[in-house]
Amino acid sequence: MKKTLHKSDYLILLADDNESFSQTIIHFIKSRFKNSKVLYTNNGKEAVDLAFSQMPDIIILDINMPVLSGFQVVSMVKKEYPFIPIIIITNYNENEYRLEAKRVMADAFILKKNLSTELPQVMSTLLSAQIVK
Repeated sequence: MKKTLHKSDYLILLADDNESFSQTIIHFIKSRFKNSKVLYTNNGKEAVDLAFSQMPDIIILDINMPVLSGFQVVSMVKKEYPFIPIIIITNYNENEYRLEAKRVMADAFILKKNLSTELPQVMSTLLSAQIVK
């Protein structure tokens, strides 16, 4: 599936139940990926619904959310749309969370404390890979 969007014209889905933190991430993303549209939800069920109805170019998910966890969202989305890149963001640095992210086929795992340094590069890499598919 080849996309013809300009480098910064992406549809990005962010799901995190911390609204103030999410607003910071949205501002950060928009400052680095100009003209991109960010869809936001604070629960896993809405994340799945938005992923299925809007077909975002990339999804960024927290692990702990109401209704469905980030891991459950990854599993459901990857089952239907394995080509959509998904980044797990979390405060949990335990190895069991990293292993679960791999098991459900998340494309990346980033600690929230490292978002400002890691997120732009990870997003660029995943989005570039998606464009050439």
